Amino acid sequence: MLVARAAAAIDQISGGRFELGLGAGAFADQAMGGVLEMPPGERVARLAEGAAVIDRLLRGDITPFAGRFTRYEAASMAPGCVQAPRPPITIAANGDAALRVAARYADAWNTWGGFELPIEEFFEATVKRSRRLDQYCADIGRDPSAVRRSLAVYPRFVDAWADEGAAKGLVERFHEVGFSEFVFWWPSEHQMPVFEHFVEDAIPRLRNLPDSPPA
Repeated sequence: MLVARAAAAIDQISGGRFELGLGAGAFADQAMGGVLEMPPGERVARLAEGAAVIDRLLRGDITPFAGRFTRYEAASMAPGCVQAPRPPITIAANGDAALRVAARYADAWNTWGGFELPIEEFFEATVKRSRRLDQYCADIGRDPSAVRRSLAVYPRFVDAWADEGAAKGLVERFHEVGFSEFVFWWPSEHQMPVFEHFVEDAIPRLRNLPDSPPA
């Protein structure tokens, strides 16, 4: 409930420019519910229930709820959200159970590929996940194209600033299989010339890429 109320408040303060990101966590230093050591199955179960609760509260549904991890008899969301029916929700997911949560609740799905995969395996694994997300959407009668595809480009796995063509080539390749949002980490000092070239030269060109269907 606290996350939903905070999200609604930020949506108000930002004038309707807020997007909420949710995930179960993938690394040892990521706490969930204030806990670091938690079985993966419980993390995903908490994500599923939390997404359901946050979705209903942000839509203004304040009826009582009783779940495995969340329970309340009364809730207050006044004055509510600026965006309707609620602010967009991005859900990070790689495994099948979390992908099913994304299929049901996400406006955008974010993935980070995988641990230390060569670029070809990174690409293939991401495409396969995107196709599974399509199937999970279809299973519940949802149009897969309603879920925006977002790629987090972790520098420890993919060096987007290795040269002037690296980030541009990555965007073009993943755009062809349906990705329209890319999250890059800030470059190191010695990579700033490459980054500046990408911002000034590549981004304007990439904005004109034609729409691509999901993978």
